[in-house]
Formats: sequence, structure tokens, C-alpha cells
Amino acid sequence: MEEKFKAKFGTSFTTELLKNHYRALKKNYNCIKTLLNESGFGWDNEREMVYADHDHVWDDYIKAHPEFNMWRTKSMSGYEDLCIVFGDGGATGKYSRALEEKDVANEKSSTTNAENLNGEGSQSPILAGGGL
Repeated sequence: MEEKFKAKFGTSFTTELLKNHYRALKKNYNCIKTLLNESGFGWDNEREMVYADHDHVWDDYIKAHPEFNMWRTKSMSGYEDLCIVFGDGGATGKYSRALEEKDVANEKSSTTNAENLNGEGSQSPILAGGGL
């Protein structure tokens, strides 16, 4: 596999060097993902870095997690590509619904499920036909 890689890309990376690079990228990706899952943080596509809504958000987070201090000023090019590589579709919330819409949809779903559990409402075609 190493030889095929060298032939295709013309570089002399070893398997171990590529594994190390992969691990470093994954570690950086996980750090950014951790920050973005925290309230008050977001992703700036232009600067390719994490930002906070207010300086105190960074200050408070870094007090509790000093190892994240470097991410206050460090950029990470290709983060959205890494979301794909590491199995996170890179959800941006672009197509998300408002909280009120979700609550209404959940209520309808809960009501429908409760009706089916009580024997009311629609049944599965398999159950209606007497089983398998």
C-alpha cells in the first residue's frame, strides 16, 4: 500500500508517519468539536477558527480546561472536511427547525405512539393480518 501511495502522490511518507498525522488531525478535530458543543462557542468559516460570543466565555472555559487555551487563537483549515472524514456529517443547523416546531412535532409523535400502544389508531399491516 505504501508503494501505491508513493507512486500516486510521489512522496515518501511512511505508514507510521501517515498514522501519526491522522491521529494529530483527529485530536485537533475532537478538540474543536468539544468546544463547538459548548454553549457560547461557534465556528468562523472565514478565519477557520472557533470563536466565543463573549471574552468571558473563553476565560471561564480556559480556567476549567487550560489545555484548550491554544484554540482561542489557533485556526484549523479544512475542519469541515474533517467532519466528513471522521464521520460527523458536519451538521450546521442550516435545516433545523425552531424549538417550538420540534415541540409540536414531538407532541404529535407522542400522541400517535400512545394511541398505537392503547390499541387505537392505525396498526401495522402484519399485525392487522394476524401475524406473520
